[in-house]
Amino acid sequence: MQNDATHEDANGETKSDGLSILNMVQHAVKTIITTLRDNDRLSLVTYGSTAEEKLSLTVMNEKGREEAVAAVAALRPTGCTNLWAGILEGMESLGRGDLQQQQAVSGGAEEAALIDAYAGTGTPAIARQKTLMLLTDGCPSVSCIPKGGHIAELQKYKDSHPGTSIQVNTFGFGYELDSKLLVDLAREGNGTFAFIPDAVLMGTTFVNSIANIRSTLATDASLSLMPKGGASFEGSCYGGHEAKDESWGRRVSLGCLPIGQMRDLVVPLKWADGFSVPEGQQGTATPYLEAVLTYSTPGKGSRMMQAKVMGSELDVRPKAVVALYRGRTVAEGMAACEELQKLMPTQSNSYGTRSAEARKRAAILSAGLNRSHQRLTLLGEDITTFLDPLKKQKETQVLGSRSLLGRIKTRMTRLGNRSKPKESSPLDDPAAAVAEAQRVDDEAQQVDDPAAAMAEAQAAYENLSALKNDITGRMEKSLTGHERFCRWGMHYNRALLRAHQMHMCTNYMDPGLQVYVGDLFESLKKEGDVAFLALPPPVAYNTSRSYISSTSNYRGSRASSTTSTAAARRTVTTPAINMDTYYAGSGGGCFGGASTVEVVVLAQSGCGGKGLTMRATPLEEVRPGDVVRVRKAGVG
Repeated sequence: MQNDATHEDANGETKSDGLSILNMVQHAVKTIITTLRDNDRLSLVTYGSTAEEKLSLTVMNEKGREEAVAAVAALRPTGCTNLWAGILEGMESLGRGDLQQQQAVSGGAEEAALIDAYAGTGTPAIARQKTLMLLTDGCPSVSCIPKGGHIAELQKYKDSHPGTSIQVNTFGFGYELDSKLLVDLAREGNGTFAFIPDAVLMGTTFVNSIANIRSTLATDASLSLMPKGGASFEGSCYGGHEAKDESWGRRVSLGCLPIGQMRDLVVPLKWADGFSVPEGQQGTATPYLEAVLTYSTPGKGSRMMQAKVMGSELDVRPKAVVALYRGRTVAEGMAACEELQKLMPTQSNSYGTRSAEARKRAAILSAGLNRSHQRLTLLGEDITTFLDPLKKQKETQVLGSRSLLGRIKTRMTRLGNRSKPKESSPLDDPAAAVAEAQRVDDEAQQVDDPAAAMAEAQAAYENLSALKNDITGRMEKSLTGHERFCRWGMHYNRALLRAHQMHMCTNYMDPGLQVYVGDLFESLKKEGDVAFLALPPPVAYNTSRSYISSTSNYRGSRASSTTSTAAARRTVTTPAINMDTYYAGSGGGCFGGASTVEVVVLAQSGCGGKGLTMRATPLEEVRPGDVVRVRKAGVG
């Protein structure tokens, strides 16, 4: 935590404002304190060789906020990383706070008046959503790893505390991380994993995280699936969710349910030999899948919602296409991470050695990266197959769901044939596949509600385009080169895929995550935006700012820094720290200089009355005073 909180400037140089990672973490936690309500509570635990509670669970009224800010300001970095001690003490802190408040309420203590309601609903104080935010900038110290492992210990704790649900969100700073452990802890705790390689991401990560926490309805949702009418499961559900087969069907763990945001799940079904789905009206009264959603909310106990999938609903809609490819992206991406993890070196820098063994392992990992890259490329191509018909549907309102269903069947069959021995099938012939897709297109019918169909296609098109941008952008980039992958790519992919799996927007950067934004989340995020930027900037731990030139620089995926010695540094006077740098990504932004925007220019001839026209201009050529076209807002 004492390391520099570096970021890249517009010239690609690594820059430090003299702030440490701890300085930035303190500012982020103060932001969280500012956004909490008067009846929310917060505790603070630090861990090194041991763990210590620095602030007991405290109500965040005016007095409590002052105590919390003082406790945060007093934090100092430690050397050891006893991760489990921190997790355990954090959960125990939540438990002690509940016990104390329960005793206060039952004893009629005066201070109980401050804590006798949750969110102003009259719910008893003991009924609260509990969340653990685990922050680390390193791997657990070997001497501090519990005998059974962190996950086993967390499971044991949960088993010994029935009825207690604690969400675990993990945050990793820098590159020296055990991201597999952090994402596994998040999965076991029904939370998210955030990877923060660059100080630029500090603000958005914490603001989004607290907005997600505050807009969560439940943290332990599960879906019970029961096939009906001759249907049965065909393989796993898409999305990498933990699932358990039962005598009556299958139970799928969904984890968090955010308020005002959708969760989707793709359930592959098949029918017995000789059975076919009834056509038209024959299938409308027959259920083929029954689903029961179970979740619990603080103070209100367990709740259940039931739904049945009828025969008339078995056509594939545009939003189902999005769910299908979102699930495939998560499942295939997570599988690739597990496969590549086995090929990684035990030391993060061991591929930089010249030994024969290191070269051999580097070659093996490179081959694995190539395979994963090819699979991602194919996935991106498959998504592209649907973007044009979706665009056609939203524009013409005539492409029905039967056409989309036909395209899915065609594409999925062709994909299956790529990984299986050659069989006699017309779909092995590209011309036959095109003819099949055209035949289904010819059967397309006018939709019953054109406006609704256009809106659904528009949403699906935007969501699928955003997902494709994730796949063909930073995901594919992370797989190009074993050094880049070991340093950055593995951590990045795990964090991104977990966010997609949970349908949560964890940062402003990744296009595919921006679709997971409900109204409540958006309003809470805006509160956090204001708080982060309005708080006084942290005080730098030294009085100079260093520019560290480096090679192969690209924000969020820097392969290595080769000139960070004292000789390569030049020190200048530190100006006032601009917190926008640590929130909005002003140090390089999210767009390459070659990206184009439309700039309003004066036409020389052949234009209308005002003599203005639009010119596509590389972003690096845009200058102060230029007028550019803004999406959905004309020009500005």
